[in-house]
Amino acid sequence: MEAESGALLSKFIFQRCVMERGVTFEVIQCDGHMKVKVASSHIESESAPLKYLESFLSIIETSMEISAKDVLMAAISHSTHGIISAIVKCLTEVDLDIHPDQQLPWKQMVDRLADLMLEIIDKMLDILAMKSNKEDVAPSFAEMGDAIDSIIGDESSDNTALSEAHQRILSWAWLNIKDCSIALGKLTECFCLDSSNGLLSKKHIESFSATFIRILTKCRHRGVIEGCNTGFQKFCTKLLTSNDSDLNRIPNGLLSQTLAMLTTEGSSSNITRRSAGLPLVVQTICVSQIRIKQSSLLKRAMVDLVQVTQTSIPETDQTLDLPQVHALHIMKALFADSSLSNHIQSYISDVTKLVVGQFTSPIWAMRNAAMQLFGTLVRRMFGQGQKCTDEEDTTILHSMSATEFVNCYPNLVCFLLDQLKTTNASELVTLKPHLFPVLTILAKLGPYIGNDNRFQTDFLQSLEPLLANPLYTLRDLTARAIHPFIPNMDIIPYLMSIVHRLSPQSYNLLHGHLLLILTFVKAFQSGCQGQIAEWRHLSQSLLKCKWLLQQPCNLVRTKYIEILSILHEKIGFHSENGQPGDSMPLDVDDALALKETSSVDQPDLIGMGVLNSVGVRFHLNYLESRKCPLFWDTLRKYLTSSDYDIRLTCLNYIISDVIGKVSQSEAKLGNLQIWLCNLLKIESHYDCLKVCLESIVELYKKSKIKPQSIDGKLSSLDIISQKNSSLHGLAVIAQGIVYVTSTTKEKSDFDLSGWCSKVLALSEASRSETSRLQAAVAMEICAVSIMKHLQMADDNHVTIVKQLLEVCLNLFCDEDAGVRKVTERFLTTIPCTLTTELQSNLGLRHVLNWLARDANCQLGPLVKMLCEIIYPQRASVVTERHQKNRIKNLFEQEEMNIYLEKYIVNKEIYHFIMSLIQNKKFEMEVDSNWKQNLEIQLVEDVNFCLQVLQHELKERRVFNIMLEPKVYCVMQTVLFLCEVLTKLDSMLTRRQLLLTSANKLKHLINTVD
Repeated sequence: MEAESGALLSKFIFQRCVMERGVTFEVIQCDGHMKVKVASSHIESESAPLKYLESFLSIIETSMEISAKDVLMAAISHSTHGIISAIVKCLTEVDLDIHPDQQLPWKQMVDRLADLMLEIIDKMLDILAMKSNKEDVAPSFAEMGDAIDSIIGDESSDNTALSEAHQRILSWAWLNIKDCSIALGKLTECFCLDSSNGLLSKKHIESFSATFIRILTKCRHRGVIEGCNTGFQKFCTKLLTSNDSDLNRIPNGLLSQTLAMLTTEGSSSNITRRSAGLPLVVQTICVSQIRIKQSSLLKRAMVDLVQVTQTSIPETDQTLDLPQVHALHIMKALFADSSLSNHIQSYISDVTKLVVGQFTSPIWAMRNAAMQLFGTLVRRMFGQGQKCTDEEDTTILHSMSATEFVNCYPNLVCFLLDQLKTTNASELVTLKPHLFPVLTILAKLGPYIGNDNRFQTDFLQSLEPLLANPLYTLRDLTARAIHPFIPNMDIIPYLMSIVHRLSPQSYNLLHGHLLLILTFVKAFQSGCQGQIAEWRHLSQSLLKCKWLLQQPCNLVRTKYIEILSILHEKIGFHSENGQPGDSMPLDVDDALALKETSSVDQPDLIGMGVLNSVGVRFHLNYLESRKCPLFWDTLRKYLTSSDYDIRLTCLNYIISDVIGKVSQSEAKLGNLQIWLCNLLKIESHYDCLKVCLESIVELYKKSKIKPQSIDGKLSSLDIISQKNSSLHGLAVIAQGIVYVTSTTKEKSDFDLSGWCSKVLALSEASRSETSRLQAAVAMEICAVSIMKHLQMADDNHVTIVKQLLEVCLNLFCDEDAGVRKVTERFLTTIPCTLTTELQSNLGLRHVLNWLARDANCQLGPLVKMLCEIIYPQRASVVTERHQKNRIKNLFEQEEMNIYLEKYIVNKEIYHFIMSLIQNKKFEMEVDSNWKQNLEIQLVEDVNFCLQVLQHELKERRVFNIMLEPKVYCVMQTVLFLCEVLTKLDSMLTRRQLLLTSANKLKHLINTVD
């Protein structure tokens, strides 16, 4: 980051001072750091830019000389990659406007830079490959580590941790390779001209191409590969758009060279993750040609890659890379690139056939590469997957019907059908890996559209036997694959036939049939009024299958209850005459109670947790929809169950359906609050504790139900907060609710200052988004109630208000919009006469106005507190700290929260204080000792700031101290406080001295700034 900052600053100096004013600078090395020094102030418009850049080149050459003797010293003392970046930014991002007479020296300088970068890359790669046994292949990470250890003399160490010296050399090498690669591409883009005036020769272009290929094929570091590819993209695009035929042929030759590498022995090395840079080479060359409306290289690459993949694989060591594996990874990169989608669409069918066959390969690397390519092909066929809720049907979101698929990929459809037909029912116990990609494609199809049923019967006959497959995932895929082949008018008859075939003879087949019914039930849209009667008829048929609840297989029982639950939500349960049913259609309690009679050694316990979750939710939903009096008793029974899954499901139901949707009496909700608080004291599972706390908070927020006299409620919250840090925020909110709903006597025992400190810690920008949201909720629920009852004459109360105001500052300026939105809800709890919508950017002003107007706040202590908030550190402390660092972190983020601009906040508070003084000056009683101490501090700080700025003007620095935001803010704040203090008290001992010095400081700030 600091190297990038230095490069940007160097470009700024080059553009504003060197190019525009002709000022000559020299870059010198001093104490391990580079310093920019003005060499001459007179105008030398022609030579100044060259001298500036050549000074950088000299430092690079010095660094290379040092590296020949001591690699570690070179890595420590020189940021070579930063200097390269600085030079390239100056050359490529600034309009040079080179005069014809200056063409030769500029060409010599660019040649010198190009040679240096090629030398650096070769040097870095040679260092990392020192211990490699093969010259033609990339060194492994272990070999690179051995090479670096040999340089620092640490070969005999058994310590697996990397030493600081090892890390320095490694990062130095990688960064140099990456930044030099990017620089080669930028130089080619800017200086490879089609005329004889080009600053880069063809010889250099050819050297660049060889270097790019060497890095992309002999490197394993992903960051370096991607950085190199950035430069390679610029390189290829420039050459392919050139009018020079020799330059045009270079990318073609690189493609031939790369594809030839797939079949050479040199490609066999230790396994490289996703073929390292090989896919990027082919992808970049093809994409570059597509940009000029040509696709010959892409067609050639695809033909060669398919041929390589189809070649037979000899028996070989599986720790070696295979050409076929590389070919699959390269095709994955090509299919994943959206810019190639129109040109590569015609290859989808052939490549999919190829990939499906590789799922049965005995070689893991082939199966792995085939699986990755298959995922890319599915996205290319059906589009990027979209998120959907549990209630939504995924097949509708991926809307390509079976008819459309047949028309788009006719050859592929026949292939998929053949793959299914090769699987006999008698072979179901044998694993068939090729079925998974086939069924995945079919499961992605949308609902049946049209009248084309050419393949309907064949697919159904091949798919239905797979519902009995012993693999759960395959049964689920099969159920989803059948759905697209059933026309809408045939769905109910088809499902009725499935219901009639339900039998406990084979649990796999029974479960598969239930999965099939569930797929159609989820896809059914309840708005289709014409089909409601048919679906109710199906519902009645399913209700007659209560024997399914008595089956020992929990997966079967779970799916049956899940089907009935969805049907109940969409159409309800009705009797034979079409009237709504009054009684419970099945005894869910019996299904859940089977767990108590089952032995822990029996296999029927598999899936019991899911069964309990589905059953509890269905039971509660049914009782609530019928307004059954047993609802609350059942809810309490499940809430106090000994089974973890039942309790968790019940708690989640309370959050989603009881608190948010059910309108009940305050007495019922009060009882629920008591149950939750009692559960809180005995619960030990994290998930249940979390949802229980959330329920207590939501119950108070939405219904204002107070936690009624629960013994030890504060102590239990403290224990939860201390034991589990991830529950700390929720416990803090619950503690706040306990405080605001307590009696006056109980409040006196509450550590309010400690609670405010916890909220302040949660609101800090360094905390997670969840923690900051919890701080906002705590403020929404508790802040106004707390501040209304505080006495500003009490120092402890002043501290509490100060903490809550600091929380407001953090949350109003939070970088996350969601946090700011929740904080706006806190503003709505503040009594006000404003009719406009409250927004977080006006939040501070609104809170301050309320404190001064309506809250129980004395104005004098309020002004003192606000002054302490905006001036927590003396100007000397802040300025001296930044004087040491200077411009090092100019482009780094100083604060965790980029939206919290301290100067803007301080200015807002300053204007508020001044308005108070102007309107209510005689109502204020400000501590005289505090005013005297502040006066002494401000006199000292103003004089210190004057000395600093006078020194800056004398030094004529290119980047002065006022460029540091914190220094600028603290000096402006000193001026704010000077004005506040002199307005507060016209009888100050040093009032005139303070005013005079402040005016001088204001003038100097404007001059330096």
